[in-house]
Amino acid sequence: MRITLRILTFATLIILFGSCKKDPEPVPTPTPEEKLLYSVIEERDLTVEEIKKACDDMTGGKLSSFPVKIPWHPVRKVTLKYRTTGVDGNPLEVSGIITFRTDFDSTFRGLCSVQHGTCPFHWAPSRLDFSPEAAPALAGYIVVEADYIGYGVSQTETFNHPYLHTASTAQACYDMLLAAREYLEKAKISYHDQTLLAGVSQGGNATVALLEKLEKEQYPNIGEVFAAGPPLSITTIFTTLLADSSKYSNYTKPGFALQIIRAMNECHQLDLDWSLIFKPKYHDILGILDSVDFYMANENLTRNMREVFHEDFFTPDPATRNSELTKLFGAFKKNDLVPRYHPQHHVQLFHTPTDEIIPYQISVDAVNFDHNYTLSDLSSKDHLTACLEFYIWLVLVHMK
Repeated sequence: MRITLRILTFATLIILFGSCKKDPEPVPTPTPEEKLLYSVIEERDLTVEEIKKACDDMTGGKLSSFPVKIPWHPVRKVTLKYRTTGVDGNPLEVSGIITFRTDFDSTFRGLCSVQHGTCPFHWAPSRLDFSPEAAPALAGYIVVEADYIGYGVSQTETFNHPYLHTASTAQACYDMLLAAREYLEKAKISYHDQTLLAGVSQGGNATVALLEKLEKEQYPNIGEVFAAGPPLSITTIFTTLLADSSKYSNYTKPGFALQIIRAMNECHQLDLDWSLIFKPKYHDILGILDSVDFYMANENLTRNMREVFHEDFFTPDPATRNSELTKLFGAFKKNDLVPRYHPQHHVQLFHTPTDEIIPYQISVDAVNFDHNYTLSDLSSKDHLTACLEFYIWLVLVHMK
């Protein structure tokens, strides 16, 4: 079912949340004998003014002038280091955060596992004073956010983020949920035992990947699931991008496309011959990602994909692709959630039909693939604004 979300009026967004002082109990220091899933890096209480400043710093001051009434509340941000399994199957220490209100006087409404969108490495949730995507905490939820592998404490100069690698992303988010639950139990912080899942863009993909993992592990009491502008099919991203001249001639996020290719090559040990992926002038183009954050690299790269990619990339017939592209698209397919994964829970998709980064067709295909996917159209015209529109609706209307 598709529902057009109209532009929210100022009056609709004036939401009141109750607030009474209650400072959560500090976490007891574990004894050496206790084998915790986590260690606490930092516990920090943030005032309303600190939260506003953090949000304004990230949005260039736009949030202060946004025509909505935001229910600001003080929060506690807890940064954890925890163990997960890396792409290679070996144990890996990663990080994430838990965010919850310090003025909530009753049992928290539940957990909300938020998977963050594509961002620069210095915008990992653990590195921010306040993560804007933790906004459901303002509505009385305990927000759990993984940094993802390659962000936060696992970020190194030689270790790359496995961008859109489904299995490792789901595992890191799942293990963060387990670590968060253990922390909350020891802190004696009570909440209704339901876990909502939400994410935009890359986070939308991670949300659905996490749902698949939770269902496999029979995780209890999964609540509502929301994914906005989700790249659920890498194959569709590239086939759409390279088949539409209006897109491949002026693609605004070439760094994202390159990071996907590098991640697939490394995660699946493809050992690709770059001369059969890129044109001669760009054989070493992935080298730019060694010195520049892939998010920031967009400004340093050509937007004309026809100029960068090997001619075989543009063939309409997959059977005529060269051997290296066949391997690459095989890796894409292994990480596509649509058409492969049939969710057991309802997944509410949100997408703008005019999305210039993640093809709208992906969400249409998901709805046609499985009845547990439904689609609501967002009214914003571009990807980023549509993601913001989704969070406004989620926190200020749906969670009111």
